[in-house]
Amino acid sequence: MINGSEDGLILASVEAEYNAVSIHGSQHGVTVTNSTVTFSDCVFIGSPMYMTRTGIHLGSPSTVVLTRCLIVGSSYGIVSYFREHSLNISDCSFFNNTISAIHLDHSGTDALTPATLLLHRNLFSGNTRAVHVVQSVATDILVEAINNTIEFGSVSEESDHVSVPVSGIDINLEDVGSRARLTLQKNTFRNLPYRAVSISRCHDSPLLSNHSTAITENNFTRISQTAVVLRCMDSAATLIQGNTFLQNVVNVGSSCLNLSSRAVGGRSSIQLRINRNEFRENSGTYVGNIVGLPPGGVSSLSEFVSNTLVDNFARDSTIYSNYSDLSMHLNTFSNQRTRFELQVGFPTDQVVNCTFNWWGVSTEAGIATRIFDHSDMASVGSVLYVPFLNSSQFSCAELSDCSGHGSCVYQDTCLCDAGWSGLDCSAYSCVDVYDCSSRGQCIGPNLCQCDSGWLQPDCSTASCVIQRNCSNRGVCSLPNV
Repeated sequence: MINGSEDGLILASVEAEYNAVSIHGSQHGVTVTNSTVTFSDCVFIGSPMYMTRTGIHLGSPSTVVLTRCLIVGSSYGIVSYFREHSLNISDCSFFNNTISAIHLDHSGTDALTPATLLLHRNLFSGNTRAVHVVQSVATDILVEAINNTIEFGSVSEESDHVSVPVSGIDINLEDVGSRARLTLQKNTFRNLPYRAVSISRCHDSPLLSNHSTAITENNFTRISQTAVVLRCMDSAATLIQGNTFLQNVVNVGSSCLNLSSRAVGGRSSIQLRINRNEFRENSGTYVGNIVGLPPGGVSSLSEFVSNTLVDNFARDSTIYSNYSDLSMHLNTFSNQRTRFELQVGFPTDQVVNCTFNWWGVSTEAGIATRIFDHSDMASVGSVLYVPFLNSSQFSCAELSDCSGHGSCVYQDTCLCDAGWSGLDCSAYSCVDVYDCSSRGQCIGPNLCQCDSGWLQPDCSTASCVIQRNCSNRGVCSLPNV
């Protein structure tokens, strides 16, 4: 254990492995420079005596692997300025870091390998920001976040940054090289008073073949500002698929999903796919807001298809779009507390293809009242919605009629009941208990069998039974720690 040292542990030009090291109260718990280092089962705890303090401070480009570590109570959990590093972080916990749990600022020019951030099965709780990445140099970047949990928790009262609410993943790519890939998959974002995901890709790189963003199978619950913000969509291919947006009360911002674009370098033919997402019981001005896309700005592969939007209560419309080339098909709309299901804002000479959707009503006259277009305001374009789906009942005979655990919302497509998942709703789901926080197995409908050292119902609370529950003189921060 290192306790109270101002500089903590300094590693320069080394290859090293550290197991079960505890560093308490240092200004910089560990400083890593030009090294390859692995930390396992280590603890980094900040101290209020230093105004700015870090758990791990990264200098010259290094490769760092963290497994089952705890970083708590610092200004920055992990911080790097100017340099590009390779970070692989799994099964770690970040608690109450008052500026960012992870802050990476890439502006150096001497990187030989892509800036890499891999996040797997981590818990971020009570950090003012969970992850903040800023890149302003033309080098490659890879960010992969899979099976993480990001939640509000409780922010330390000593924070000097209380004006910045708790938020999730914030990535700002001002410049990139020939490869830029962002993947967010199967993460849980819950109870955040600020944005869950904010990605800005407003760079002018002419090389786009390896530029992509995929946001898939994530769960966004009770987010108080726009849950997902993507800026400058026309700078990379975008896939938003299989996500769940549930009970997000958007008090600041326009919608759960906000996609915007601008003409970046005059490019075109960028893919945009928004498929098979579920939006339920969300509020805001809109549920989805798609703005700023110039005509011809994305390719014919762009689509808004097979999404389910039910029981939302947006103030203006469920979806607002001023982009006429984004086709919308086979979606289920049923939001009776919202005045319009679709509102368009593109010019009067343009038409958007929105055929074969279920609009919550079965007559053409009824559908017309659910869509705001040229028939309501002469200065905006038109929506083509005929032919439409005239029933919310479809055949799912090929899927065993959803196994008795769901509803057939369109042809051979099931909307599963709570606690069930899969194409035919035959598999257990633990979405409502945050997929057991990636610390247990789903053994029944929203029923977890937690790993040793974690407690039901959602396996997010550590158990210290073996340590006699800290003798009621401490806080159980990790299993039996």
